[in-house]
Amino acid sequence: MSDSRPTSAASESAFSAARAAHAEARLAEAEAALARSPGDPACLYNLGNAMRELSRLDEALALYLEAARVDPRLVFAHYNAANLFKQSGRLAEAEAAYRSAIAVTPDHVEAHNNLGATLADAGRLDEAAACYREAIRLRPTHALAYNNLGNLLRETGAHEEAEKLYRQALALRSDLAEVWGHHANSLLDLGRLEEAEIDYRRALELSPGLAGTRSNLLLLLNYRTGLAPAALRAEAESYGRVVDAPARARTPRAPRTGRRLRVGYVSGDFRLHSVAFFFAPVLEHHDRTRYEITCYQCSPRSDAMTEALRKRSEHWREAWRLDDVALDSVIRDDGIDILVDLSGHTAENRLPVFARRPAPLQATWLGYPGTTGVAEIDFRITDAVVDPPGASDAAYTEHLYRLPRPMWCFRPDPRMPDVGPLPARNRPPTFGSFNYFPKLNDCVLVVWAGVLREVPNSRLVITRVPGPDSARRLTSKFAGLGVDPRRLDLHGVLDRDRLASVIAGVDIALDPFPYAGTTTTCEALWMGLPVVSLAGVTTAARSGASLLSAVGLTDCVADSVDAYAAIARRLALDLEGLTRIRATLRSRFAASLLRDDIGFTRDLELAYETMWDSD
Repeated sequence: MSDSRPTSAASESAFSAARAAHAEARLAEAEAALARSPGDPACLYNLGNAMRELSRLDEALALYLEAARVDPRLVFAHYNAANLFKQSGRLAEAEAAYRSAIAVTPDHVEAHNNLGATLADAGRLDEAAACYREAIRLRPTHALAYNNLGNLLRETGAHEEAEKLYRQALALRSDLAEVWGHHANSLLDLGRLEEAEIDYRRALELSPGLAGTRSNLLLLLNYRTGLAPAALRAEAESYGRVVDAPARARTPRAPRTGRRLRVGYVSGDFRLHSVAFFFAPVLEHHDRTRYEITCYQCSPRSDAMTEALRKRSEHWREAWRLDDVALDSVIRDDGIDILVDLSGHTAENRLPVFARRPAPLQATWLGYPGTTGVAEIDFRITDAVVDPPGASDAAYTEHLYRLPRPMWCFRPDPRMPDVGPLPARNRPPTFGSFNYFPKLNDCVLVVWAGVLREVPNSRLVITRVPGPDSARRLTSKFAGLGVDPRRLDLHGVLDRDRLASVIAGVDIALDPFPYAGTTTTCEALWMGLPVVSLAGVTTAARSGASLLSAVGLTDCVADSVDAYAAIARRLALDLEGLTRIRATLRSRFAASLLRDDIGFTRDLELAYETMWDSD
C-alpha cells in the first residue's frame, strides 16, 4: 500500500534544510548591505524580510518599524509590520500600521483586505465589511476578498448572501481549497447537505491536510440519515491521521502528594454559546482546594459570558493568539495534568494541539456528539443513555467514561420568562422546532408533514431559517407533502426575547433526527413544552433521549419514525395531559439532575480522579 502522505519525511527534511540555508544566505547578504549603509530604510526593510523568513519575528518587526520611521513613505514596511502585529494578536497596532500603509498608497488592495480581517477579529464587523468591499472595488478579481466578505456575512447570519460571495470567489479561483471549504460551510448552513459534502471533499482533494475542513465534514456527516457509527469513526480516524503530530516526549503523570490537580479546558465557545450554558455551573462549583483551573480561549470573540467565565477561572489564556506549536508549549509550561476539549469537531477547535499530547491525560466532553478520532485523546465523558454500554464503545477511538447521570448540567438563561398557560386551550395545537436549520433533512420534513396532516388545523413554527430563498424551498417542500404553507410560521435567527416569546406560543416541540437537539431541548423543557425525540444509533441521535429521561418524559422518546409520529399526535390531541405537563415541567426540570450543579461537578471531578488513577 502506498504512503498517503504527499511527501516522504526524508524529502520534507531536505526541503526544509534547503530553505533554511537560503534564508541564512539572505540574512548574511542583508546584514552586509546594512553594514555598508547604516540606517538605510531599504536595507532595514530587507533585513526584516530575512529575519521573518527565519521566524525571528520580533527582530523582523523591530526592523520594519525602524524602516518605516526613517522613511514613512516605505509602504511595505508599514504593511509587513501590520501583518506581524496581526499574527501576534496585537490588533490595535495592526490596524494603525495597515492604515499607515493605506495613507501612503490608497489603492493598496492587500492592506484594505487585511485591515478588514483585523477589524473582523476585533468584532468591528461593519467596518471590516467596508474594507473588503473597497478591496473588491479596487480589484474586482480579488477572490480572497470575496471569500473574506463571505466569511463575515456568514458570521452575521447572512447565509444566502455569503454563499453567493463564495461562488464568486470560486468562479475567479477554482484552485483555492479553503474557499471550497467555506462554500461548503455556507451550503451546510442552508441545509443543502449533499452539495456541501461534495464541496468539502473537493477541498480535501486539493489540500488533504486541511484539518478544519475535515472537522467540518465530520460535523456534516452527523446530520446525514442512515450513516452507521462505524462510518463516522472511519472518517474521524482519517482526521486523526492528518493531525498526527511529530513525536514529543510525553509529560509523565506527576505525583498528587500535597498539590491540586491541574485541569485545563480548551474551547472556542467561552461566550454566549450553548457550550457555555453547560460549562458555567462546573467552572463555578469546582472544588478549588483540590483543583486548579485554567481556561484556554480559542476565539477572539468575547462578551459578557466570556468575562463571567474569566472571573471564575484561576488562569485564563488567550489561546486564539497562539499557533499549535506555541499553544502546546504554553500548556506544557502550565503543567496541566488533565486537558479537556470542549469543542470536538466544531468551530475553532484545537484538536491538532491535543494530537501533540501537551498533557499526560486528555479527554473530550460536551461540545461534539461523537469520536474525535485523535489517538492522543484518552477518554470521552458521556452517559449511559447517550452512549449505551456495549455496541457504542466501538464507535470511539477514546475510552468512554459514563457519568452516573446525564452528561449535561444546564443553567437556563435568566431572561427566559415564566411559563404561561397552554396556547392550545384557545386555538389548534402548535408544534415547534428551534434547531439549527441543517438538522431539518427531508426525512424529518416527511414525518412532520404527516403529523400536521393528521392533527387538524395544527401549525408548525420553525426558527433559524437562513433566509428568504431557504424559506421558499421549505414551504415548497411542505406543499409537495400536502401541507398548506399557511400553516407554517417561519422565522430567521431571533434575539433572546423574541425567541422566548415564540417558544411560549408553542405547545409541543419536535426534535429533529438523526441529529437531535440539546440546548434547544433544554430551553423547550424549561418553558413547559414536551419534546418528541427519536432515539437512533449514533451519539448525535440520543441526546434527546438522555434529557427527556432526566425529567421523567421517557414516553416522549420514540424508537421508530412511526412511533415518533404517534407520540406527537397523542400529545396534540390530549389537551388535559398537555396542560398538566406545562404546569409541572419547569419544577420537574429544576428538581432534576440537569439542575444539580454541585452534584454534577462532584461527579465530573470523580471522573477526573478515576481517569488519573487509571493505567
